[in-house]
Amino acid sequence: LSKSPKYSDLSHELEKAVRDGFLEFVGSRSLHDELTMTKFHHDKIREAAYGLIHCDERERYHHDIGMVLYSYAGVEVEEELLFSTVHHLNRGVSLLLKFPSEKRISIAQLNLRAGTRAIQQSSFKSAYSYLKVGVELLLEDSWENQSKLSINLYFLLSKAAYALGSIDDAKIMLKTIIEKVKKLEDM
Repeated sequence: LSKSPKYSDLSHELEKAVRDGFLEFVGSRSLHDELTMTKFHHDKIREAAYGLIHCDERERYHHDIGMVLYSYAGVEVEEELLFSTVHHLNRGVSLLLKFPSEKRISIAQLNLRAGTRAIQQSSFKSAYSYLKVGVELLLEDSWENQSKLSINLYFLLSKAAYALGSIDDAKIMLKTIIEKVKKLEDM
């Protein structure tokens, strides 16, 4: 992020926040390393800092952070950064919907991966959130051109909905799969 002109003074400000005790390093001890991570020293500090950001700007910040994380690894993002990357990207979902089709599909695949991993961890609320955004990112012709991705997103979304007690939503997702697959067979 600090390589962008918009955030050119970010490294300096982060160093100052570390010195002042608001942030702490995670892993590497230098902000000059490529992927140095910091975290807030306390949740209340994070909440206060987030409250200082105007509501209209939050989506853009999340989007920018998500895109930086995504740019380092793309769909093959490492397991430890998967949820963080997807979380930030999804908080800027309205901006993602304006992306070219190949990037939308790529981020839908990333949401599928995060949703699958969340289901494996029995974190069904998170899984539902990831998979729902994945479905939103699908294109109109995704059932024809990305049928495996579409089926997997809808199926796992139905599984997460069922686990959360949203039986009707789960049924709707499964019904959608059956209808779309039948149409594909008829073509």
